[in-house]
Amino acid sequence: GISKGHLIAGILAGLAACLIGAGWQVATRQGVTTSLNPIDLSLFRYGIPALILAPIWIRGGLLPRNIPPLLVILMVAGAGLPFGLMVMAGSQFAPVAHLAALLPGAMPICVALLSRLFLSEKSNGAQIAGFLLIMAGISLISHTSLSNATLGTWRGDVLFLAAAFSWAVYVIAFRKSGLSPWQGAALVNGWSLFLVIPAWFLLQTGALFEAATADIITQILWQGIFAGLLGLWVYGYSLIRIGA
Repeated sequence: GISKGHLIAGILAGLAACLIGAGWQVATRQGVTTSLNPIDLSLFRYGIPALILAPIWIRGGLLPRNIPPLLVILMVAGAGLPFGLMVMAGSQFAPVAHLAALLPGAMPICVALLSRLFLSEKSNGAQIAGFLLIMAGISLISHTSLSNATLGTWRGDVLFLAAAFSWAVYVIAFRKSGLSPWQGAALVNGWSLFLVIPAWFLLQTGALFEAATADIITQILWQGIFAGLLGLWVYGYSLIRIGA
């Protein structure tokens, strides 16, 4: 069982992760409406926390001992650059209301399914009822998007759902890795740094150098500090305390 102290700490960390995630979603949507593009935002999202956490991933290595390389790959793919690009690209097609509903809405369903398969964690009746309500909400949103398919909104919705599944993969891989929250955050951001740098040089359009200073500062704070550093840590802490 979970002690009362761990339960309270895990819930508070989970709530903090929700608040940071909500702010990140709004900031991401705002960011792609400026001259910045998804790869610019990804550079902030993973580059900044990777540099701050460099002492951890340099000391422990990007392939830590006693951790199967497959788990590392799944963690990086699940919460690293591929995840970020899906969310940021989807934000170009769909409004933030869809992002706010579909991404965090689909995450617990995906996590519950994968947890049952790989962690033997079962859902109780109240959780199942919640999942059914979430699925009903996702269906209503998806129906609206498909009814206006000419607007291209459905593309963003598909990317948000794919990102939700991707994050669930990270959750399972992180839980099985046995890493601490800081180690997990360092590993994901460290690998993503080496992925995003060549991608940025290949895909960047020079928009970053033309962006307003206020837009750059906003994205550095939300992408790099709040979401990439603090958000990933509190989420990992919550997972350790109260489970997937």
